Amino acid sequence: MAKYNLTPVVVPHVATKFRKIKTKLPVPESLKVFKTLSESEPVSMMGQPPIVWDKAEGFQVYDKWGNKWIDWSSGVLITNAGHGRKEIIKALKEILDRKLLATYVFIHEKRAELTKMLQAISPDPANYLVFLLSTGSEATENCIKLAKTWAFEKHGPQKKYFVSFNNAFHGRTLGAQLAGGNPKLKTWIVDEGKTFIQVPFPRWLQE
Repeated sequence: MAKYNLTPVVVPHVATKFRKIKTKLPVPESLKVFKTLSESEPVSMMGQPPIVWDKAEGFQVYDKWGNKWIDWSSGVLITNAGHGRKEIIKALKEILDRKLLATYVFIHEKRAELTKMLQAISPDPANYLVFLLSTGSEATENCIKLAKTWAFEKHGPQKKYFVSFNNAFHGRTLGAQLAGGNPKLKTWIVDEGKTFIQVPFPRWLQE
């Protein structure tokens, strides 16, 4: 796993409308945060630039020491709708004010609203149902289970292969990594997953 050098260095100062850098990078005062993380988190979580986020607004992220960056992180585990969106804050406050801590398992009105909204934007709303899950890996596992169950029930045990692309990342759980295309992430699996096959991504889709 690649790690950034945590030795603070002097960098040119930046002062534009959307960016500001006025300290060494990484910020010397932030090193204690990285020390704490190195002692309590696996190295797999240390692949991001050594910037300690403190607050954000719109598409900008700030640290505690006067630096400001453009947030290009959309799509990392969640899709960034923008920091500080009033409608999102309003919706969260409404739930917090109800003091309701609910998972996707138990029924509440917002769950029905969300599933209906997601169904409406599906390719074929009349024939699509929505299954809410906690993580992308869990969704991937469910897709693998549905696909292989369908193949087995409709065509028999010979339909056992699952094809995905080289270099693809689908999650950190067993099925998700079997379907993924990075051999380095599969060394712990040893001899499992012989029905999971990876192929090169079609060149014509890249052009």
